Parts: sequence; C-alpha cells; structure tokens
Amino acid sequence: MNRPASSSDRSNSWPEIPDLFQCLVTLIQQVPIGCVTTYGDLADALGDRKAARWVGEFLLSPEWAKQVPRHRVVLANGDLGRFYAESVQPDEEPTMTEQDAKSLRLIEEGIEVRDGRVDLDRYRFNDFETSSPLTVLRTFQEGLHGDLVVEPYPGTPTEIAAVDLSYVGDGRAVACYAVVETACGQLVWTHTVCQPVRFPYITGYLAFREVPVLLELLKQVRAQRPVAEVVFVDGNGRLHPRRAGIACQLGVWAGIRTVGVGKKLLCGRVDQDSVKSDASQPVMDGDELLGTAMRATDKNRPIFVSPGHRIDVADATRLANLLFHGHRLPEPIFHADAISRLEAKKLP
Repeated sequence: MNRPASSSDRSNSWPEIPDLFQCLVTLIQQVPIGCVTTYGDLADALGDRKAARWVGEFLLSPEWAKQVPRHRVVLANGDLGRFYAESVQPDEEPTMTEQDAKSLRLIEEGIEVRDGRVDLDRYRFNDFETSSPLTVLRTFQEGLHGDLVVEPYPGTPTEIAAVDLSYVGDGRAVACYAVVETACGQLVWTHTVCQPVRFPYITGYLAFREVPVLLELLKQVRAQRPVAEVVFVDGNGRLHPRRAGIACQLGVWAGIRTVGVGKKLLCGRVDQDSVKSDASQPVMDGDELLGTAMRATDKNRPIFVSPGHRIDVADATRLANLLFHGHRLPEPIFHADAISRLEAKKLP
C-alpha cells in the first residue's frame, strides 16, 4: 500500500497552470519566414504529441489570426491542411479556397508549393525554444503516485456525492456538487460555482483543466456542510495512461475519497461486448487491474469505473452498482451533470 495522504485540503499546493494558449502562440511565432512546421512538431514542443489535435483546433480559431503566422503550419505529410484567410470577415464570401489562400502566403515567403504540398525535408522548422509545459505537468502527475492510496473501503455511506462540470462558450465552467441517498438515488443537496477555465482539453490532462474549478467548488461546499464520505468524479481515476486521472488528483489535493467514472476507455483492455448490466468486466493492462467496465442496462453504452483515492477497484465497483437508478451514469453524477448543464445555459 502507498503511504497515506493527509485528509486535509492540499489545494494550496496545486501547481501553477501554464497559459498553454500563449505558449503555443510563442512557438508559432518562432517559425521563420521561408519555413513551415507541423501540428505534431508544435505538440512535441509543448511536451506531448497528443496535443496535436488541440493545436489544429487552435489554429482554426479566427481570434488568433493576427497573432500568429498560421499559414506556416502544415500537416505531417506536407499537405497544407485547412486555413482561414485573415482578410475574410465572418459575414463575407471568401474570394479563394482556404488552400489557395494558404498557398499564396507561403509562395510569397519563398516556399515552393506543389499540388497543395510543401517539401518538409526542405522547409521544415522544429528547432523550438520551449519550456515543454506539458512535460512539466506530466512529471507532476507522475509524482503523485507516492500520495495515492488504493485500499479497501467496506463501508456503505447513507449519502454519496459527485462532481461534474459544464462549459460556457466564453471560457467559463459551471461545476456542480450533488449529493444523493445511496439507497434510492434521491437528490439531497446541491451546490454550484462558475469559474473561468484557463487550460484547453487535451487527452490525459483533464485534471489541469477541471481540478482548479473543482477545488473552489469543494471549498465552498466545506463552508456549508461536510464533504460526503465518497465523491464520484466525472472522469477517470487509475484507469489512465499515467495511473493518475482527474479522480486521483482531486482525491489527493482535496483530501477526499474518490471514484472515477469515465465515458471512454483511455487505456487497458476489456471485451466491451461481454459487458452486461449483470456482468461487469475487468479492465486490465497486462496483469494490472485498473478498473471495471459496467452498464446500467443492456441498452446503455459501457462506462468505466476506477479507484481515485482511498478506495480499491472492488469497492469502487460495488458502490457504483448501488447507484444505478435508470440512467447510464451513477445517480450522483447524473444529477451533477444535469444541474451543471442547466446552470450553464442560464448564464448570459
């Protein structure tokens, strides 16, 4: 067993979250005239190739058009990819295709474009000066292993809570804490907060996007009533490539017992076709048991339950089974999700 973590709230020790948007702007600005780079090269410079998809989404946002030379970023095979010409306003018809606009900009900078493709062997730039912010965060995640506790929890509390977030289009999130009666799933108490979100969604780094908001939520909850003995989290626990998903990190930093509930499988293997409402299946990585694939009913898609902090796979699975009351998700997460969505829609 790993050494026990303090039961006190350690949110003051949460690391400073880097401004990944500005980090990416700085990287793209390093690409010199007469050169191109790729989405994957930029993701590598940030510290993780998994960020390539977000890099692409970032570059398609018109709000960054005047800050970065987006036309100098191409696909891994040299294809130009998509591009929004800076001169086109949202209510105007473009005068040329996206690819033609990008090609023209590159040709003006001395880059040869043939059949919509750039020769990367000739024009590629990937010699970035970078602090590799995602590497720093990944190292931080891995360093939590000494604080995580995986242990049996034979108890069945009369109430169980959950936390979840819903996003507002202007960069804010509404987080909800919902408490239900374990026996019947009836909603007992809720609390919500609205906070700015300062980190993008990148697979494997959800905690750095959501935990700061959830820590503020739990701080406000504690000012009104004790936090539930078990808190379900919409996101993975140990069922995570680094065995430190959002449920693990929230459990350690808030000093609470947590269970992770993921909607997609991030790692490990399981025969999902064999998952039935009365026959959950273990999720394995080699000989390591990471979690359980479960269905509320045979018509529902599977969910993936795993320990966060101060609980093991068997008891996390046992409690999740108690909380299915007609919805795909365990009842406290169902309510936290629904209420956070509703409150987000009410915001101006």
